[in-house]
Amino acid sequence: MHSWVRLLVLAGLSLVLAGSSCDEDEAVTLEQLRQDVAPPFDYSLYCDEQGRLRAKGSDVLLVHRSAHLEQVYADSQRGDARARTLFGQLETQVSATGGPLADQALGLVCTSLPACTVSWSFLDELIPSREAGGMRLRHVLAQSFERAARLKGVQNAVLASVLSILMMGSVLDSAAGAGVRPGATELGGTAARVAELRAALPSAQQGRITMGVGLAEDASGAQRMLIGTSEPRGYLRPGVLLKSGETLAPGLGHAEADIVNFTQQYGLRLLEVGATRPICPSCAAAIEEAGAVPVTPLKVP
Repeated sequence: MHSWVRLLVLAGLSLVLAGSSCDEDEAVTLEQLRQDVAPPFDYSLYCDEQGRLRAKGSDVLLVHRSAHLEQVYADSQRGDARARTLFGQLETQVSATGGPLADQALGLVCTSLPACTVSWSFLDELIPSREAGGMRLRHVLAQSFERAARLKGVQNAVLASVLSILMMGSVLDSAAGAGVRPGATELGGTAARVAELRAALPSAQQGRITMGVGLAEDASGAQRMLIGTSEPRGYLRPGVLLKSGETLAPGLGHAEADIVNFTQQYGLRLLEVGATRPICPSCAAAIEEAGAVPVTPLKVP
C-alpha cells in the first residue's frame, strides 16, 4: 500500500507508516507533517519530467502542502501534461483509499455524532487545503469511502462523521472546545457573494458559466457558505477563489442543483441560494422543495 494511503487510513491510530517498499527510517508520521515547512514550489520536489511521483513520501508532502497542491491542480486544469499526470496519480491513490478506510470504520459504534467526529478529525489535517484542488481530493475520497462503507454496512453515524469532516471539516468544533467557526453571515450575504463571484469570472465566460452560492446550517447550528459551479466536478476558473470558511459543492449538474444535492447528502439544512445567472425553473423548484429561498432573479420560462 502506498505511503500516503497508509498514512491516511491509519493516522488516527498514531501508527508510523511507510510505503510497501519503504524502510522504517523512511516512515511518515502525522507529527512530521505538522512540523513540515514547505520550500519554494518546484515540480522536481515531487515528480520527474513526465509527472511520475519520484521520492518516497513525496505524495504525502504534496497533499499536505496546500499551496503546492493548488499550484499543481491549477496547472492541470490549464492543460499542463506534467501537472495532469501528477494530480491524476493523487486522485487514483485517494480513490483506492476508500475501501481500507471503510475497513477501519467497520465495526465501530458511535453513541453520538460529536464523539465520532472528534475521533476522525485527523482526516482534516491530512488534506488541509480548502481550495479547489484539496476539495477535489476530499470529494474523490468521500465518494470512494461512502460506496465502500455502505457495502460493508458501516454504522450510519460513523459514515456521516467521516463524510462531514472530509467535505466540511469538523462541524462540531465547539464540542471539542475549539469554539464555533465563523458562520456564513460573517462572510457577507448570499447575494453579495454572488456578485463577487460574477465579477471574478472572466468576462467571456460570465454568460456561459453559472456560479451558485448557498447558505446552509449544520447540525450544530453554525451557518455554512457553499459554492457551486456549472462546470464539471467543481472546476473553478483562474481568479475564482473560495474564501475562508466556504465549502465547494462539486457535481455534474447546474450549480444550484449541486448545492441542493450537497446539502442533502451531508445532512445540512439549506436556507437560501443565489446564482450569477437567472435561476432556471427546475433549480428554483429544487431550492423551494429543499425549504430554501432563491435570493437572486429567476429565469422567466
